[in-house]
Amino acid sequence: MLPEIFCPDRETRQAFSILLSVLPDAVRRELLRLGAARRDFAAGLGELRLRAGRRASVLLSGKNLLLSSTVPESELSRTLLRAAGGVLYPYRDTLAAGYLPMKGGIRIGICGQARIDGGRQVGVGDIGALIFRMPGDRSDVADLLYEEYRRGVGRGMLIYSPPAGGKTTALRALARRIGSESPPPRLVIVDEREEFSPELLCGSSADILRGYPKAEGIALAVRTLSPELLMADEIGTADEADALLCALGVGVPLIATAHASSFEELSSSEAIRPLMMAGAFRVYAGILQKDGRRSLAVRRLSAIGGGR
Repeated sequence: MLPEIFCPDRETRQAFSILLSVLPDAVRRELLRLGAARRDFAAGLGELRLRAGRRASVLLSGKNLLLSSTVPESELSRTLLRAAGGVLYPYRDTLAAGYLPMKGGIRIGICGQARIDGGRQVGVGDIGALIFRMPGDRSDVADLLYEEYRRGVGRGMLIYSPPAGGKTTALRALARRIGSESPPPRLVIVDEREEFSPELLCGSSADILRGYPKAEGIALAVRTLSPELLMADEIGTADEADALLCALGVGVPLIATAHASSFEELSSSEAIRPLMMAGAFRVYAGILQKDGRRSLAVRRLSAIGGGR
């Protein structure tokens, strides 16, 4: 068990303990030393990258930091096997998609050689890197997003930022807040990449569809779960946009995220543009980062249309 001064809250200690349990010894020791030396370590650790035959690195408080540890390719394969609990077969679908979900909300991105069968990717071989994405539980903008929700998101809210800009962390924090209201709405989260584990939503009444492709999960939720509010992370395909429009058609608002570094870039997305034209979102919230801190740039539908 890690000391409280190292990881001040239970969820962070649990996730970090799970991470340490699968890592090579040299990397584990170096992370523990770094954690003891850096006061921002527990709250600031965003990801760990293990590279075959090259130095590992961490994303700490928004900055990349090289470690001294290197990991052989064979050890990367053993690390992945440990993370899967010793058996990879149950994860064949997610492995084919290039990632493996772990307990505690950790997700491992797999960088390697695509294995193709019949024109379809069926797996990844010759692993060159493993990227452990940590489930941040603090968001600088969570309170502001919750204020927008309480103000009345109407037909929905779209949260956007560049990759690793804090979208998923913010959405998770918002799900905790909304799902902990008294009484709470019937909130359903479509969690395709399994980053919204129940232990990270402690106290929340949200129902989670884990591992479903977003388009299928959204349609299933509308048909069978009678949601009052839907959440989905990283909308980006035409099929997902069509599913959201169907949900909108039966009156279910959505809070979602998307990749974009600006509102103009968001507006040019072929998947997002039809949603914007249909008025799927009342609020557009961009997460900005400067000097290690995040802030929120908000546009409301009335403002986009030329009003307030």
